Amino acid sequence: MRCFPSLRVCSLITCLVGAACGEDDGSKPVVTYHRDVRPLIDAYCIRCHMTGGFGSFSLETENDLLTFNQQVVEAVVSESMPLDADCPDFPGTFTLSQEQRAVFSAWQQGGFELGVASEFKPLAKRCLTPPPE
Repeated sequence: MRCFPSLRVCSLITCLVGAACGEDDGSKPVVTYHRDVRPLIDAYCIRCHMTGGFGSFSLETENDLLTFNQQVVEAVVSESMPLDADCPDFPGTFTLSQEQRAVFSAWQQGGFELGVASEFKPLAKRCLTPPPE
């Protein structure tokens, strides 16, 4: 059997480039702060975790969140955050779904990737209207 080293090298490079470029290998995209986590923080956490807010620290910037990323993930996954207590007339208004909580776990497992700021798309603003009677 004759071996063609250049063909092997070419195959190896093609394989490596394909993996680096995110070709379909059956894996899910990496969860990032700007695309996946920031919209949730903006919709559910900033109301308390802002400078001068009720929260014990700010989550207004990526640096703020990276400082407290482990604590935030732990609190969200354990369902101790976000609090709904300050909104008794609208129960469940600021409760994350299990799928939304899983985003935080996936972000942690992916190494707390930041992503690109231009990927941020805010969620629809939560409107506080009384439930129908």
